[in-house]
Amino acid sequence: MSISRITPVPKEGFEYPYYFHVPDEYNGNRPILVEPTATGKPSNEFEEHRKVAGKRASGATARRIADELAVPYLHPVFPRPVSDPVDWTHSVHQLCAKTMRIENGPLARIYLQLLAMIDYAREQLAAQDQEPPEQIILNGFSASGVFANRFCVLHPDRVHSVSAVGPVAS
Repeated sequence: MSISRITPVPKEGFEYPYYFHVPDEYNGNRPILVEPTATGKPSNEFEEHRKVAGKRASGATARRIADELAVPYLHPVFPRPVSDPVDWTHSVHQLCAKTMRIENGPLARIYLQLLAMIDYAREQLAAQDQEPPEQIILNGFSASGVFANRFCVLHPDRVHSVSAVGPVAS
């Protein structure tokens, strides 16, 4: 199966798209590998974040790992804005404390939006008789590593394993 860009489904709990890939060898008994977004720089241009996420989802390290393990791969496209809808002091890609406290608008509780994306992907796989476990494999490097570490603290019951490298940031 090729990589698919899944459009936002607000009624399902997520305001941003994600990329999803299911290897042909997948048989439904292994968790989804999730790698949070990390574009390297903030920008108000969402398209920049989408392009980087699409490129990583199409062939970067985590995608290659997913293919090798024959597990589905999910890569969310979260923005890293400079000034809109939040200012530069919010490090969305690191799931900083300020970001976690956003309660309104499209960035509200993005860690819950990631859970909604995962659950939506699981439902799509279940419809094809390939329902994966509820727990995920989480991977991250740099900002996405910090995101992964923080996500594990928030939702340890949903994480089977994690591979994350990233400095602790605010």
